[in-house]
Amino acid sequence: MSSLYSTPLGVASNIENDPGLSGQVKGMIENEKDERTRTVVVLGASYGGGWAASLLSEKLPIGWKVVVIDRNSHMNHIYTFPRFSIIPKHAPKGFIPYTNLLRPRLAPQPLSEPSSKTPPEDVQDYTNDIRLEEVDQKEGKDGHQDERIQGLITSLRPHEVTFIRRQPTLSTQDREGMGDWDGPEETIRFKYCIYALGSGMPDPVNVWSEHGLKGVPGEGELNADSLRHQGEKNESFPPDMLPSNGEAYQENSNELGMFSKEGSVKEAGKKDLGIGSKWGGVKWLEEKSKTFGKADTILVVGGGALGIQFATDLKDLYPQKRITLLHSRTRLLPLYPLRTHLAIIDALKRLGVEVVLGERVMTWPEDPEKLEGKKKRVMTDKGRVFEADIVLACTGTHPHVSFLAALSPSSISPLNSRIRVYPTLQVAKGPIRLSSESSTVVERLATLSLDAPSSSTLTVPSRTTPNTSSSAIDDAIQEGIHSTDQTELGGTNDKHIDATTQHHSNTPDLSHIFAIGDCADTGAIQAGHTAYWQADVAVRNILRLIQAEEKIEDIDSVELEKYVPGPRGIKVSLGMKEVVFAVGEEVTVSNDGAEDLKALSMWPLFGAEGLDVDS
Repeated sequence: MSSLYSTPLGVASNIENDPGLSGQVKGMIENEKDERTRTVVVLGASYGGGWAASLLSEKLPIGWKVVVIDRNSHMNHIYTFPRFSIIPKHAPKGFIPYTNLLRPRLAPQPLSEPSSKTPPEDVQDYTNDIRLEEVDQKEGKDGHQDERIQGLITSLRPHEVTFIRRQPTLSTQDREGMGDWDGPEETIRFKYCIYALGSGMPDPVNVWSEHGLKGVPGEGELNADSLRHQGEKNESFPPDMLPSNGEAYQENSNELGMFSKEGSVKEAGKKDLGIGSKWGGVKWLEEKSKTFGKADTILVVGGGALGIQFATDLKDLYPQKRITLLHSRTRLLPLYPLRTHLAIIDALKRLGVEVVLGERVMTWPEDPEKLEGKKKRVMTDKGRVFEADIVLACTGTHPHVSFLAALSPSSISPLNSRIRVYPTLQVAKGPIRLSSESSTVVERLATLSLDAPSSSTLTVPSRTTPNTSSSAIDDAIQEGIHSTDQTELGGTNDKHIDATTQHHSNTPDLSHIFAIGDCADTGAIQAGHTAYWQADVAVRNILRLIQAEEKIEDIDSVELEKYVPGPRGIKVSLGMKEVVFAVGEEVTVSNDGAEDLKALSMWPLFGAEGLDVDS
C-alpha cells in the first residue's frame, strides 16, 4: 500500500484524469486516495494538541491514523520557563519527551450522546485504561501507523499540510544553510485536522527568539522558508547566529555553566543543541540565567502573570538587585477578583519590588534583554524615563494563525487575531453573528467583515458542555499554568449564536478543521488547562463524525458537542514559596510553592511518567 506522503503536488490528480486509464485502475486510485485521507492531522503538540494526539491515538477506529506535527523535539512546558531561566538546574524538567505521546490503539467503544459536563460522565474516560481491552496494533504494515513528526509547516490547504522535517545532526557541515531544516518538503493528506499551533511567547521566555529569527513573517510565527533562508536574506541575522548542531557549542559548554549537579547537560558535545531541541532550550535558559546574574537593575514591562512571576522570582533570589515592574493599567490581572490584585501588590511590596502602574511604554531600547554595559532606557506616555541594565518585555502573545489565515482570511478575528470558531470548535468561514441584543460594542465589531455577506444555514447542537472538573488532571495542569496575556479579551463564543453566518463563496468548507488553544477565539482565557479541555471536545466531535461516516450516515445531521468556557482560573507564583490562586470569585494565597514548580507533575499527561529527566 502506498504511503500517506505525496510526490510533488498535482501529479496524482493529473494521472487520475488520464482518459486512457481503465475503470479498474481509476477505482484503485480512488481507493488509494480514500486510504490516504483516513488520517487526522494535529498541528502542534503542546497542552492542547499533545493531549488531542494522545486521545486520537487511542480512540481512532482501526484503519485510521493520527499524525502530529510540532517544531520541537520535546513538549515545552513554557509556564516553568521564567523560573528555570533564573534557576536553570531544573531546566530539563521543562522539556517533556514525546516518547510515549502516542498510545496503543484501544478496543472501539460506542460514543454516547453529548453530555452536560466536561469531561462528560457518560463518555469514555480516556485517562483510565483499566476497563478497556487493548487490541493488537497491526496498522503499521498497511500504512496506518500513528506518527509524531518534528517539522516546520510550510503551507496548509483544505485537506493537505506541507512541512519540512528536522534532520538532527552533530556535525558542523551545512551550518550556513541551516542543515537541520534543509530537507525536502513533504505533504500529508488528511480528512480531519486539529489546528493547535498556540501563540508566540514574549521574548523573555521564547526559546526560539535569539536564533536570528526576529522579524520573520507572522509576528514571530516561524515557518520553514524563513528559517532556512533567514541568514542569507537578512544581513542583521548572519548564518553564524543560526546554530544547528551540538558541536558548534562544545567549546563554550563549560563557560556556559552547563555541568551543574542537578539537571546538567552531560557530554554537551554529544547533545543536540540545535534550535527546536531539548538541550538547545536548556542552553538558552542557562544563558538567560547568566544575564540575570550579572545585571544590577532589571525593568520588567507588563503586569500579567509572566511579568509578575519574573519580578517576584528575581527579587526573591537576588534581593540586592533593583527590580521594577511597570504596567500600563492601574490594576493587575483585572479579569480576576480585586483580592487577586491586592495579594500580588502586597507580595511585591514585601519583596521590595518597585511597582509603577498606569504608564504605558512608548519608546523601547534596541536589544532590551542584551547586557551591554550601558543603561537601557524606556519612555512612558507620561514622559517619564526608566533606566535599567536589561528590560524584559512581558507584553503578551501573538497567535500562530498565519497558515489558517492564508487559507481563509475571513476566519481570523480582527479584534484579537485569533481563529473564529463555532462552539463545536470547528473553524468558521467568517464572522459569527450574535443573536443577543445585549451584545457589547466590541462583540458586535467582531462580526464585521470586508466581504459581501449572504446567508447560509449552520446547524448548532442544542446541548452544552460546561467546562468544569476537579480531577487530578486539573491539579497537574494547574501546576505552573497561568494565562500568559493579561490584555486578552474574551471571544464571542460564550454568547448565543444565531443560526446564520456570513457566507464566503471563495472560502472552502472548513468544517473538518477544528481550532483549539491560544490560537482559537473560544471566549476562554489563553491557558494550558483550557486548551486541554478544548482538545477533549474537539476529539470527541471528530470521533462522532468518523463514526457517522463509517456507518454511511448523513454527517450534517450529527449532533456535535459544544465547548463552553468554565470559570476563569489562574495560578501565579510570587517568589519561591508564595502562590496566589484565583478561580471564579475565590482567591487563596498559600506558601506551598516549590522551587521547580512541580514541573514533573505535567509529565504523566504526555505519557512521560518514569522517564529520565534527561531523556
